[in-house]
Amino acid sequence: MTTQWIAIIEWLFVLATGWQMLVWLAMGRIAWRKQPAPRWADTGPGVSIVVCARNEAERLIKNLPRLFAQTYRPLEIVVVDDDSNDETQNILTSLSRSFSSLRIVKISNKKFGGKKPALKAGIEAARYDWLLLTDADCYPASDGWVAGMMHEARKGADIVLGIGLYERLPGWLNRFIRYETALTALQYCSAAAWGHPYMGVGRNLLYHRRVFEAARGFTHHLDLLSGDDDLLINEVASAFSTSVSVHARTFTLSEPKKTIPDWYRQKCRHLSTATRYKRAHQLWLASVSASLLAHYLTGAVLVAVGLGQMAMAGWLLRQVAVHAVMWPWLQRLRTQDLGWWLVWLDALLGLYYGLFGIRFLVTRKTNTW
Repeated sequence: MTTQWIAIIEWLFVLATGWQMLVWLAMGRIAWRKQPAPRWADTGPGVSIVVCARNEAERLIKNLPRLFAQTYRPLEIVVVDDDSNDETQNILTSLSRSFSSLRIVKISNKKFGGKKPALKAGIEAARYDWLLLTDADCYPASDGWVAGMMHEARKGADIVLGIGLYERLPGWLNRFIRYETALTALQYCSAAAWGHPYMGVGRNLLYHRRVFEAARGFTHHLDLLSGDDDLLINEVASAFSTSVSVHARTFTLSEPKKTIPDWYRQKCRHLSTATRYKRAHQLWLASVSASLLAHYLTGAVLVAVGLGQMAMAGWLLRQVAVHAVMWPWLQRLRTQDLGWWLVWLDALLGLYYGLFGIRFLVTRKTNTW
């Protein structure tokens, strides 16, 4: 390799590492923020929890009682039976006899696939204007979930971004799923804290009905199976006051995928919405993933050409920033077990960005994304 090319690689390494340092330090704003003791009111404006379920009979039996156990009032739980062919309808009917706050919506013969038609039906049927969304395979971390989310809303927010985590299971796949989920939460929560909200997760998301109406529901992206959460928020969040709830009692938990093929299909579906984000958000997210990939690739080249000291110095500096931000964040999410694996998980993240980046470019060219 010529001296000129080595100089170019050096500059690319410095630029990529420097940008990564800036990104991590910016995200530290929310990771280092002190968490006040919760003082949440159990009464206030009415809230409708909206859950869409398609053949989720077993999970409804497991998770719905945890929604009924919420201390906040007034509260209703709207469950949309999305054309299920299992025991979902019978289970919901049985539960409605014991819980008067349960409302059942049944839909069939949808014109569009995915969750959006069911969610739209649930929102339209909801009695209250505050809409708290979650999934049938999710459950709240505490009985103060609704109260905690509404605490942020009562400060003046129209949208409250919650955090949806995954259960801990053995194995590296589970570690990486939980790490990538924690990092995604850090990114969208810190962006919102800086005044630039760009997404939320449908496993834990609160907004006022006027937000849904301002976006005209899901009209602009009905052709995509995903996007009922992140695309809606990306479209209208800048026009509304947005807050985040990062207290452990307001998290939700759900079952993670247990095999790589299942997880891969899930990620492909989620990432299919990225091209519909606002251009500024696309560029920022692309810069974060591309700079991490460039940091590792150019660092490897520097090692190969005998500049290992420079590569190691840059790697160590970035790792200090990663650990300084991620350790307190993981502790806040109560997933501190991942902290001991940060070096390896970060390297896997670089590989993940590379593989999905290639897939994105290939599928975008063939118009199959």
